[in-house]
Amino acid sequence: MTSRPSASRPASRRKRRWLVAGIILWAVSLALAAGGLALARQVLDRGVAYGETSAQARRDRTIRAVNVQLELEPDLDSVARVLDLARAAGFGWVRQQVSWADIEPGHKGNFWDFDADRPTWARWDAIARLAAERNLQVIARLELPPDWARPAGTYKSHPPTNVRDYSDFVAVFTSRYREEITHVQLWNEPNLAEEWGRRPVDAGAYVELLRAGFAGARRGNPRATVVSASLAQTLEPDLETSAGLDDLAYLDRMYRLGAAPFLDVVAANAYGLWTGPGDRRVGAGYTNLPRILLVRDVMARHGDGAKPLWVSEFGWNAQPTGWQGRPSPWGQVDEATQAAHLLGSYRRATREWPWMGPMAVWLLRHPRAAPDDPTTFFALVRDDWSPRPAYDALLSDRATPVLAPGTWPDDAGGLEYVGTWQRSTRASGDTLHETPAPNAHLRLRFEGTRIELESPVGPTRGVAYVTVDGSYLLAGQLARNRFGQAMIDFGAPVARDGVRIPVAAGLPDGTHRLELTVSGDAGTGSTAPGVGIDAIIVARDRATAPETILAGAGAMTVLAGGWATRRAIARGIHVVATVAGALMPASLASRLGRIDPASWSALAVAAILPFATVMIPTPAGRFSVVEVAALAAVALAVTRAAMRAGLPRPYAQPTVPRLLALDGAVWAAILVLVGGTIGAVVAAYPNPAWREWRLLVAEPVAWYLVARAATRHAHGARRLAWALVAGATFAGLHALVQAATGIGVVGAEGVDRARALASSPNNLALLLDRVLPLAVALA
Repeated sequence: MTSRPSASRPASRRKRRWLVAGIILWAVSLALAAGGLALARQVLDRGVAYGETSAQARRDRTIRAVNVQLELEPDLDSVARVLDLARAAGFGWVRQQVSWADIEPGHKGNFWDFDADRPTWARWDAIARLAAERNLQVIARLELPPDWARPAGTYKSHPPTNVRDYSDFVAVFTSRYREEITHVQLWNEPNLAEEWGRRPVDAGAYVELLRAGFAGARRGNPRATVVSASLAQTLEPDLETSAGLDDLAYLDRMYRLGAAPFLDVVAANAYGLWTGPGDRRVGAGYTNLPRILLVRDVMARHGDGAKPLWVSEFGWNAQPTGWQGRPSPWGQVDEATQAAHLLGSYRRATREWPWMGPMAVWLLRHPRAAPDDPTTFFALVRDDWSPRPAYDALLSDRATPVLAPGTWPDDAGGLEYVGTWQRSTRASGDTLHETPAPNAHLRLRFEGTRIELESPVGPTRGVAYVTVDGSYLLAGQLARNRFGQAMIDFGAPVARDGVRIPVAAGLPDGTHRLELTVSGDAGTGSTAPGVGIDAIIVARDRATAPETILAGAGAMTVLAGGWATRRAIARGIHVVATVAGALMPASLASRLGRIDPASWSALAVAAILPFATVMIPTPAGRFSVVEVAALAAVALAVTRAAMRAGLPRPYAQPTVPRLLALDGAVWAAILVLVGGTIGAVVAAYPNPAWREWRLLVAEPVAWYLVARAATRHAHGARRLAWALVAGATFAGLHALVQAATGIGVVGAEGVDRARALASSPNNLALLLDRVLPLAVALA
């Protein structure tokens, strides 16, 4: 009697085809999602600096700066009042025009005002003194040559006939104010014809002026900071009849003509004009706040990306409706929007652009403005001294500064030293705060995901405890003592300055609090308890959750695709195995056929447990050798089970035993996985929570299940135990070699100790203590 083909076979094939089609459609969707994520990163992350870059600014003070027009104030009382307003609103910098014509009139070398019968420096001496008294840094914009220095009959902004005259003036200015004014800006907006003597702009001529001014600044004060002229945002083409030249093209031309060695800081303007700080459009055709990113691109293209970039002017014009004077050519917003835009700009810059230096608002006050001048509506304070909402917003937002990504010196605003601290100056001129006093504190707030200290270590340094957001655990980069306190041991046999000490990483992207408490105890190998702070380093790391989710989904898709096509894959493996078996001796083929890769990989994990601190670098980050081996064991076990389950009957192998028996131990492991996952989902700090979930929950549970499958019999369990003993024995022998040779030992409590490859001698001792009873039992 002939058997009829099974009616279910065509239906099974159809189901399998639909399953494969569904997996393909899902894979295409994942690919589109990955493309969308890449595009979103390009748009939303354009210009955002993640991690620590070589251009990470060493932030000397607040990013807040403001333009002032002190030369137009009627008297010194008004000058002092303007500077008081600037300081009260949290500005640390003021940018002020300096007219060369006012200081050196008549002829070269003349610094006397014959009409007033006093030195021409008098007003500037007062300005420098008043700013220094308020701890305000002045950015002096040196321009406007006197009549004798430029061709007869030319406009006031015409460059000097002889750049040597400008160099000499810069030298005199920087020498006179070498203590009070250390930042000079050489000219203003030379890419506009109006600012270049009302004639065609000339980048080459400006580079010559810059070179001369730089040399003069260095002669007058070798420590002076030279800022290039800010470039106006404009799209003007390169034509003689144009009113200027595109700022990006002008800067590129400056670099091509050799400007890089003659400037310490690159400056540009960044007016928002018709859009706010949330504008993410970046392109050569946009004149908006993010245009500053293209300026930085030009710097990087010419190998100058490590230099700071400062904004000399930015702001929004709050011209009221119904204004009868000249219309604003810069767009207009209402006063509330002006306030929101200014605060938003500072927040975006501090959050995303650690390479950004001071950003100077245009303008604090516009005294003696013409009745129809729309420029006055940029000002934070009206001519009658009444503040606009923008000033009030800055005033209310001036609370204790939050340290944004960047490197902050020991005296940065926002560092709160409590108790007995003193500020010391080294021979190099660098400063630090230090104290030996127990219970002295350093408190600060920072915004980012990672923080480090830069501190001195040596034989007179002690120990400090650190919390992040009130928790020792969140200071996860530090060792903890027996009381669970995160601690920094600054003791060392040789004194060194500026040692970087990682404190915390993987924090949620947001604002955090750090507190350091001096213990009063001497450090390892130290005779004194001193603690010093050189700098604070804050960084923001990119959140990789979307990429991780996509990668996980992709891996599951590959597994699903493999399962759906398991029969075809199994046939291919069988054919390859058959051919390979035919080409090798029968005895060797028989032995290899009995090898279970999952079992051997499980044994490998046990054997290398003593070397868990050895890290393997990968494109996705650094992973422990134990972690890599455990993942390999799980992957081999899953692959082997799937292939055997998918093998068609003509090529069937012996029945695979059940992977697991669902006894109490297995259920306990599953409950640990479920509980750990719930804890990670609801954690207040998701980044460290998911990292610990991976290391302490998911991977150990997965390896445990594989190890159970690989050790179903007593001899399998013994092999697993022997593997652990063998690894620990090797670690112990390594420690003995270290002790005998003195190579690789570490100092702890005044004694040299061996640690093999463990993170500390104590960790090695704990491992050996735990393995010793097991070794005795096996023996």
